[in-house]
Amino acid sequence: VCCGKGITSLLASFLFRRELYQVVALDKNASINWHHIKAANMIAANGRPRIMIWGDTNLHEIDALVERLGAIGTTLAFIGIHLCKNLSPAAVGLANNLLGVCDFLLLAPCCLPRQARNYAKFKYGPVEGQRFASFVIPVRIHESEEDRKLRLEANARRANAKRRFANMPCILCDEIHPIKKCSLLPCDESERFEIFRRAEDLSPCWRCGELGHKKEQCQTFQDSGLFVGDRGEGCSQTTTA
Repeated sequence: VCCGKGITSLLASFLFRRELYQVVALDKNASINWHHIKAANMIAANGRPRIMIWGDTNLHEIDALVERLGAIGTTLAFIGIHLCKNLSPAAVGLANNLLGVCDFLLLAPCCLPRQARNYAKFKYGPVEGQRFASFVIPVRIHESEEDRKLRLEANARRANAKRRFANMPCILCDEIHPIKKCSLLPCDESERFEIFRRAEDLSPCWRCGELGHKKEQCQTFQDSGLFVGDRGEGCSQTTTA
């Protein structure tokens, strides 16, 4: 995963030629020059597995990758070298969601301490987040097919709600922009808070996409699958690494 030039993929195809059926090298960057991979495939011999190149493949699009990788039809082993920031939790989440298919994960992460601190500041605020001595980063864990189906349906409802209300006029000036960016907002904090509350009452629930209640009051527990830590905004189940 996040193969870059694919050097690890090349080495694996030579070193584990008897153990591997094929090697898949995936990376979001589709403009990498993989001529050496293509040349190695042309001279593949002695049972060495060919290397499949999956360019333009986003590791964060876990649901699409679960479908694509699961369709390969063999046991999988993941290798991730120098996966920066949220790429490492994404790789763990992908492996977790392929439970029973992915039997091995070798991960060499990068930049996780800084990312964990940033996450704590995002979740608890810049001041409160500094209190936490041990920082964690949440990752997605395995979900059943039924849970996954319900979550994807909830995601679709949210996406539809966002599209429906994306062009709602500002309640202060009737122009199309988020209320927090309106130039007519008062300086008084209590007045601003009341305006934000009124605007929120006119917005859909960001969990189910329906009007009439807020996310915190929503009776459905389907989430977006994003990498955040509470049950309301993250995976229906989370663990930390």
